[in-house]
Amino acid sequence: MDAAVAAERVIELEPARGYPRVLAAAARTRMGEGAAMMRTIDSLTEGAPGDPMLLAARGEARLEADRFTEAGADLERALRAEPGDPFTALALARALHGAGADQEARHVLLRVFALAPHLEGAWMLLAEIAAARGDTAERDSALVRVMALRAAAP
Repeated sequence: MDAAVAAERVIELEPARGYPRVLAAAARTRMGEGAAMMRTIDSLTEGAPGDPMLLAARGEARLEADRFTEAGADLERALRAEPGDPFTALALARALHGAGADQEARHVLLRVFALAPHLEGAWMLLAEIAAARGDTAERDSALVRVMALRAAAP
């Protein structure tokens, strides 16, 4: 929320600058407002079609709308440009899972765990994928990890 508010304040001060609009759109998308931001994201993407932050925001907005294949394409492009972004990688894993590509989603999750082993959502997604595959050992292991992260949280 703070990122979106700060970016919107910069937009008010310097309305001609484009990048604060990108930051605001990306922040609002990560806050679950992707559907409302889609028109803005599409407009911004026209001016910067390869911007990884915009691709990730558009991918997450499409993911929110259950447009898994389109989301996956945007998120893959964003991740190629910013390979160290665990949040984009997690969104890609969600898109792959939504599209039924659980093996690929699991592979992406391994990358997320290497980058950010503390992301509870990644472990929950792994548990969901494992359950769908009937792998109770992996599901239970992932759920134990979620519980440990929750217990360690301040």
